[in-house]
Parts: sequence; structure tokens; C-alpha cells
Amino acid sequence: MTPDDDAQIIFLRHLVQGSASSPVIRRSEVMISERSRWQVSEERADAVAAAATIVKEVCSELCKPFSQKGRLGVIANRRGDVEAEFWSRVDQPFRKYILNSSADSASIDPEVWPAVRKAALDAFDAVAASAPQAKLSLILMVARNRIGYNVSKVLGLLPQKTAA
Repeated sequence: MTPDDDAQIIFLRHLVQGSASSPVIRRSEVMISERSRWQVSEERADAVAAAATIVKEVCSELCKPFSQKGRLGVIANRRGDVEAEFWSRVDQPFRKYILNSSADSASIDPEVWPAVRKAALDAFDAVAASAPQAKLSLILMVARNRIGYNVSKVLGLLPQKTAA
């Protein structure tokens, strides 16, 4: 059965009392939601999906140095930590973007991207702080700068080159 244009979401809530062997429904509530509160346009859904894909690309750029091939091979085992740190930090700005944007808006609020970039760099800093600083300080600095550049490139935050 596929929902049609007139489909509605209905919530049922029951107040159940009694015992496990003989439950009794004391009260029932039926709540019918407004379509405008739960249904977004297809364009809006596509915009959110596109934004989520970009955020995943940012996470990929952030994790590149934390591989056996990367310059931070010494702390390659921290890749999972930097991923987890990133997702916990990017959750708030991205959730704010999704909740505060217009339900019919097909565009991505450009103000979310600097917050995503900051979340990536803060995640890197949090994980890098636990690395052996004496051995890796220069490599960490170069890696952070490269991550900042690559993430800015993915997010379209780099200044556009002008034709001479």
C-alpha cells in the first residue's frame, strides 16, 4: 500500500493500567498531525540530502591524514576518534540548519558551512592534542592547514579567482 496525497500521520496514545496479565486501556487519544509539520517538498529533501553528502565529504577529508599512508601514520589508530569527534561536533550546526530552514526551501543556508568547517578543525584539534607533540608538532600543523584548505574547498568557502 503506498501513501497518496491525502495520507496523514496519526498518533494513538493509550493510558494502560492494570497488571501484566490483565492490562486495561483507561483512555485513548488520537492525534492527527498537520501535513505542513512533517512533509517537506521534494526539492527540500534533495537539498538536505545534498548537504549531508557534502558533510560526509568533509569527514572524509578530515580523516585522510589519519591513515597508514598519511603523514600521521603514527596516530592512524585515532581515525575512529576523529570521525566520532567530528560527528558529535557537526551535529548541532547541521541539526540547526535542518530545523530552522523553511520546509519548502530548496537552497542550503550558506551560513551552515563555516560552522561545519569549524567542527572539522575542532575535531582535528581535539584528537591531535593527545598526540605526542614533540615528535609530531610540525606535521600536525601542516596537516591541520591542509585539512582546513581541503575542507574549505569542499564547502566552497575559498575565494573565487577573478579573471585578469
